[in-house]
Amino acid sequence: MNMLRNRRLFSLSSKIRENGSGRAFEAYFLFPLFAILMISAIWIAIFYFIQSGREAVERAAAVSAQESADIYEAQMIRSLDAIDQTLKTIKFTYEFQGKKLALAELKEKGLLPPTLVFNVSIVDRTGEVIANTHSGKFKNVSSQPYFLAHQARDATNQEGSLTKLTAGAGKLQFSRRLNAPDGSFAGIATVMVDSAYFTSGYENSKLGNNGVLGIVGEDGVFLSKRTGDEISWGETADMASREAGLNAGSAPLVNAWDGIERYTQARQLYRFPLTVIVGLSRAEQFEGFQQQRSTYLWAATATSLLLAAIAAMMSRLSWDLAIIRMRTRKDQETYYAASEATLDAVFVLHSLHDDDGHIADFMLNSSNERGARIFRKSKAELLGRRISKLLPPERFISLRDEFGKVVRTGVIHEHEWENDIAAVQARWLYRQVVRVEDGVVVIVRDITERKQAEERISHMAHHDALTGLLNRTLLEDRIRQAISYAQRYGRSMMVVFIDLDNFKLVNDSLGHKAGDELLKTAAHRMLQCVRQTDTVIRLGGDEFVIVLVDQSEISESLTTILQRIRNAIAEPMFIEGQKLEVTSSMGLAIYPDDGKDCSTLLLNADAAMYQAKTLGRNNYQFYTSEINAKIHEKLALQEGLKKAVARNEFFLEYQPQVDLHSNRIIGAEALIRWQCPERGVILPQAFIEVAEEAGLIAWIGEWVLCTACEQNKAWQDAGMPPFVISVNISARQFKENILTGQVAQALKESGLEARYLELELTESLIMQDVPQAISTMQELHAMGVRLSIDDFGTGYSSLSELVKFPVIRLKIDGAFIDGLPAHEENKAVSRSVISLAHAIGLKVLAEGVETAEQFSFLKKNECDEIQGRYFCGPVSPQGIEKIVRMQEQDDRQFALQNI
Repeated sequence: MNMLRNRRLFSLSSKIRENGSGRAFEAYFLFPLFAILMISAIWIAIFYFIQSGREAVERAAAVSAQESADIYEAQMIRSLDAIDQTLKTIKFTYEFQGKKLALAELKEKGLLPPTLVFNVSIVDRTGEVIANTHSGKFKNVSSQPYFLAHQARDATNQEGSLTKLTAGAGKLQFSRRLNAPDGSFAGIATVMVDSAYFTSGYENSKLGNNGVLGIVGEDGVFLSKRTGDEISWGETADMASREAGLNAGSAPLVNAWDGIERYTQARQLYRFPLTVIVGLSRAEQFEGFQQQRSTYLWAATATSLLLAAIAAMMSRLSWDLAIIRMRTRKDQETYYAASEATLDAVFVLHSLHDDDGHIADFMLNSSNERGARIFRKSKAELLGRRISKLLPPERFISLRDEFGKVVRTGVIHEHEWENDIAAVQARWLYRQVVRVEDGVVVIVRDITERKQAEERISHMAHHDALTGLLNRTLLEDRIRQAISYAQRYGRSMMVVFIDLDNFKLVNDSLGHKAGDELLKTAAHRMLQCVRQTDTVIRLGGDEFVIVLVDQSEISESLTTILQRIRNAIAEPMFIEGQKLEVTSSMGLAIYPDDGKDCSTLLLNADAAMYQAKTLGRNNYQFYTSEINAKIHEKLALQEGLKKAVARNEFFLEYQPQVDLHSNRIIGAEALIRWQCPERGVILPQAFIEVAEEAGLIAWIGEWVLCTACEQNKAWQDAGMPPFVISVNISARQFKENILTGQVAQALKESGLEARYLELELTESLIMQDVPQAISTMQELHAMGVRLSIDDFGTGYSSLSELVKFPVIRLKIDGAFIDGLPAHEENKAVSRSVISLAHAIGLKVLAEGVETAEQFSFLKKNECDEIQGRYFCGPVSPQGIEKIVRMQEQDDRQFALQNI
């Protein structure tokens, strides 16, 4: 998107340059150019001021260093002259008066320097201190170099009479030779001074905290040095700094003793073998300059950015104006091209006002070809005409008011209408009115196809795609309408809930296509049985609802309608060459007796329909309070089941399975029981169907499987002979592809071998999806689990399908055993099942054997195994163990009798 926008802007900018717009060119190029010039001038001035300031500071620093050096030089010469004068005074007094108390007399007369700083001594020719301004004991100095130097000199030689001696840390000593009257060596006079005395004139206000003030001897060692408040001595002076200072250089140097760059000046003292050094730190001298320099740079930067921002903003505004002008021209060109290419009719109308300023009419200033065709005129004939001359008066007035409102408010107006002008072929039209300068733009569009699509979508949303009936989205609306009508006119209305019996069986056995044809036929027959004012709705699957309006009471006519619907559905249907007969179960709820709102009527009609199914299907039932009681009973049972699962209120009983030839127990079937605290023991026939509806059957089935495996393993561990335990499998377990995993887990946790577990699958269950059933059964068979078909004879399996299943036996449903041996049909079915099973190598187990006659018939017809109360009913695990133990005891007694 950004690339496309950049390309467009680049194209527009190219066109602007090609058009050579003088003022636009100057605006968006001269603003940046002027800013560049101004910024350049500012920075040139700033750099000039900075350079000038730097040079001024350097000159001032050099001059200040020179002045400080001159002042320090003069101070040092005065101090040294004063010391020398003191030595001369002592020498004169001692030599001409010859008194040892010369110092005391000089001190009394104030001719000696203060003792706080100076220490004056007189040493005799032997090196002993004979007089001193300070009290105490003094060492003999006859071996000191300065003493020996004076002793070796000629009395008339005064050169070098002033010497120094470092008598201690931070001390300087000055001395002169004393002569006897005969001119011989009589001793020396000394003045010792603290070295800090010579740098006491350091002023931080002038020299700063990093300046230097020092005095250096001939050997290049500092006799005294001060930087800020720090005083030191004994360091080697930088000879380069000393030489540069002596040569009065102005460039700063880095002093080697501390690495600080200074403006350094040095002076050789006249008549003394000493050099004074003065230094000003360059960083301190430039501190004010650096602050001023930073201020200049920040000000210049801020000014430059401000100028750049202003120039960029002004240039951008100028650029945008140029782009807008170009776009405006481009848009105009595009508009004219698009308006001609579009399928919409476009009209540009100019508003005309009367003397009072009200809009009186509109003039057509522009139109595309499609707009001209609407009026069956050419564009030349149409332009400049007033719409009052183009439209009928009543149409003109309504449009003038509509367009005038858009002009006044600026709000876009949209409107759809069904066309009533014969000259225009479109059925539906849409117009959009937009205010422009001095008028409006009207866009007219043919929306016939869109309206037709909306009608189709609406029909699809509210009608069943298969049968064409209304679907459940309109169910409540139609029931509410019927209730309103019944309330208004004092009538009744009925809701009939219809469910096709055994539809799933047809759908599964013949396929979904056949099922769809059956639903369409049934829906068509229902429509033919009701009035146009009644409503037939398909809820989904094989469920339908019929809303019968304007009914007075339960009468013969109502029952006639219901019977007609039931008979119509039950008529034979020929689908894909097969004759099908489908019945229906119907439930009826009447307003206002059975409910006063939509939800209640539907709920009660549904309950009545289930009552019809319970009573054998193919009938209709009116809602009664007894049905409501059954519903509450069912809900209570569901709630109780949920609590039973949470509390683990289930237990298993086991019914033995007996071999007919040996009369021995070969296995047992696990049968679930519910120990309900309120109702006692409940058999599975009373709650299994409710458990399936409540979604609890999967948990129950897994629990039965695990518990039965654990019990069988416990019997084996207790020493009982191993036999097979049979477990019934629910449709939920089988269809959801969870059975294999559950079986593997149960066997693993219990430790039971797979060959001692048999799973019973109903014939109707495995016939719902034969390929999937075969796949699942083969997986279980590969694990070693035994499989059998339960309730055989009630489904629709064929011999070709039966041989594909990896089963070991068939169980004849108890319904066929119940009528033996009296009923010929049951006898024929039983014989056929036994014969069929043996023909394909399967064993047969008959369940529900209750009498000796049934036992004899089955044994005579070579049935392999039986299960029923004739031998033993369901018993506890302890009961099974007791029966097996008794059988083992009988076997042992029989064996003993035959020894």
